[in-house]
Amino acid sequence: ETAESRAARRKLLDLLGRFGGEIAPMIAARLSPDRPWYVLRNLLTLLTQMPALPRGFSPTYCLSHADARVRREALKLMHRMPTLRDEAITTAVADEDERMVQAALSAALCVTGHLLGLPAWVIWTLAVLAGFALRGAAIQWGLAIPAYARGDPKAS
Repeated sequence: ETAESRAARRKLLDLLGRFGGEIAPMIAARLSPDRPWYVLRNLLTLLTQMPALPRGFSPTYCLSHADARVRREALKLMHRMPTLRDEAITTAVADEDERMVQAALSAALCVTGHLLGLPAWVIWTLAVLAGFALRGAAIQWGLAIPAYARGDPKAS
């Protein structure tokens, strides 16, 4: 259940994602807290690609996982789930991982734009501008904002 290269893992996840919603219940059934972090992350990534999730499914426990990569994937997935979105964002904003906090703030901005009835292109433009503003503030005031380095194994 491991892939040494990121490209191989991505190809495998894309291939599995092509099966569509029929495999969502099987993927959800394999999620359990005793799985290694990379298995949880990959299963959550697959579920994010599904057009619909199994009724009653909740990955909430993944938001408190020890590995930030699992928590980030859980946030992405829960952002798609209206009944869990608020809990995901409020939990993620208080996370110790800076990338998790950034993702939560971005998600909150998107939800707010959607609730205001803004067109998607306006929401995404605002999200990009907010990201640039956050980076500018980090430079100006010496805030610790993580870099997105391709070689960083913890970034994936």
